[in-house]
Amino acid sequence: MKKTVHIFIICIASSLFFNSCEDFLDKQPVSSISPEKYWKSEADATAWMAGIYNQMQYTLQYNWFDWGEYRSDNVKSVGTGTAQTIFLTNQLSSTNQNSATSWVQLYSTISLCNFGLKYFPKMIEQNIDGKASVYEEYVGECYAMRALMYFYILRVWGRAPIVTEAVEGLNRPTEFPRASIKELRQQIIDDVQKALLTIDDVSAGNEAKKAYLSKTAVYALLTDVYAWFQEYDKVIEASDNVMKNTGINWIARQADWKTLFTKPYDPSSNENIFIMFWNSVEFNGGMGYASRVGSSSNTSNVGIRSEIYDRLYVRYIPEDLSKSDIRFWSCFDTVKYKGFAADPDGYDHGGVTHANANSIQFGKCVPWDPAIVNSYGNGGFIYEATNVCNTNMPIYRYADVMSLRAEALAMTGKYAESLEILKKIRSRVGYTPTEDADPTNYMAYYDAFPNKGEKLQEVIVDERQLEFLTEGKRWFDLCRVGKTIFSGTYYDASGNLPYKIPDAGYYTYLKAKMNGIRSDFTDFEGDNMGRILFPIVSGAFTANSKLKGDQNPPYDE
Repeated sequence: MKKTVHIFIICIASSLFFNSCEDFLDKQPVSSISPEKYWKSEADATAWMAGIYNQMQYTLQYNWFDWGEYRSDNVKSVGTGTAQTIFLTNQLSSTNQNSATSWVQLYSTISLCNFGLKYFPKMIEQNIDGKASVYEEYVGECYAMRALMYFYILRVWGRAPIVTEAVEGLNRPTEFPRASIKELRQQIIDDVQKALLTIDDVSAGNEAKKAYLSKTAVYALLTDVYAWFQEYDKVIEASDNVMKNTGINWIARQADWKTLFTKPYDPSSNENIFIMFWNSVEFNGGMGYASRVGSSSNTSNVGIRSEIYDRLYVRYIPEDLSKSDIRFWSCFDTVKYKGFAADPDGYDHGGVTHANANSIQFGKCVPWDPAIVNSYGNGGFIYEATNVCNTNMPIYRYADVMSLRAEALAMTGKYAESLEILKKIRSRVGYTPTEDADPTNYMAYYDAFPNKGEKLQEVIVDERQLEFLTEGKRWFDLCRVGKTIFSGTYYDASGNLPYKIPDAGYYTYLKAKMNGIRSDFTDFEGDNMGRILFPIVSGAFTANSKLKGDQNPPYDE
């Protein structure tokens, strides 16, 4: 993916719903090329697609974490930054305008897709440079990318405007009302189905292509969408199609789990389906993993909560690593913080006893070098500086799809099949406990519960917490389990959605995990149930009059 792409961008297309397009246009390099002079060659088409992926990467540079981890029970504060404190205490407001609370980057990516969907079909019709099949693939990727962006919008803000046309001039509509959840769901699924008509399965046998949206990636997205809406039969159907790709499967060795993040395109990392490529030189800056949880040049924004550390610690058998959960020492530095190994609570108590407590880092996505010699002993993680972080973060991988499939199987009465997937997720990383050590690995445990499907789903979701720690999944898992505004008949046949999120009986899994988690945390209850969704920032109401009066409560406009 080249950073230098020549893309025609009209300010209005990148500033829908906002009062300025400067933030987007500052992303270099952008040159002004009018539409009639563009779309004339295969090089133009390729450059445009590079621009779409480039914009997606800027959209998710930090937001994969800010949307999917910050407000979850995975993290704790280790700093004093205002933005992180607001996230961690659940006290967002419409005036907290930043890259995470703004729609700009998301709709900019959608806008680029809309241009592609307008002009690529014309290139196909003319078979420019004899590459009609290439442009057909691009059409599929545009639909898939647009669906992914709307899926993020849906999960973070709930209802939102739908824009599917390229906005090329001031004579085109630039103000749009918020669509219903029902309409957004249909838009996402329609885009996915259209993508599947023309997109190739380019990831099979071609590791480098995992930085692009393949047919398998689209089926992974569809699995995720149906899981979000708790349409479990459709989750199973969509995941069936992921399983048909023989190039995607479980990792072969326990040690390969680490390479999913440190060598994401290596053949041994065959669980990876779609990866957000990042190169700090091409993008003139680092990917957000370093600043959020592990940098060699800055303190981390957050630390991992001790409860997560403890759950992995009890799966650690130093005298027999082959029977230990590799996710423990792949993520936590047991040399530097060797006192923690003797005291499972030590990680949490580091804030009092350890001189480097506020720089506790998380090593999941960085390599381990046994040759490092320091005062703690031999071995250590090789962290990158914040501005040169090159983490390539997986967006979808096989364990993600299969764990969602396991949930769907559990909720449709296929308990044995579901449990087999849970056991595979664990055994591939070395965790094969006896029934006494962990009864959740055995069916007898679930037979004791009146609704064993729901109990099995809960255990699977808790396992996903360990498996996808810092990959931007946990908050969304908290939000989609149980009765939610996205499940059942909450939105009626007309597609209308009550503005206020009900309290009683809703989001019980999230509330059980989050309420009371920190002394200064605003619990999800009463009027503050609405804080499950982000506010629409105040600038959007100035730019788009059709949003006025339609803020997510309890936030003000």
